[in-house]
Amino acid sequence: MRELKEETGSNEFSIVKVFDEKICFEFPNEIKEKIGYKKKETTIFLVEFLGNSHTLNPKDDEICELKFIEKENVIKVLTHQDTKDYFIKHLA
Repeated sequence: MRELKEETGSNEFSIVKVFDEKICFEFPNEIKEKIGYKKKETTIFLVEFLGNSHTLNPKDDEICELKFIEKENVIKVLTHQDTKDYFIKHLA
């Protein structure tokens, strides 16, 4: 929930489900050296936003835009294949 607050400016979320399977990947060597660690493991949550979308305001420099996307269009906007595969397997 902390990361949602950082990335959206809101804590008006309800956790619907915590997925057991995580998304894991290793960073390329040049990134490993720069950030100081080799891989990342991400726990995936399905959440419901309970607030007003007009109050969403990213607080993280990595987030430039927030938008709601219909479930059938999510695959079109995901950029990483491992994330697309995860979505298809668990949520599509």
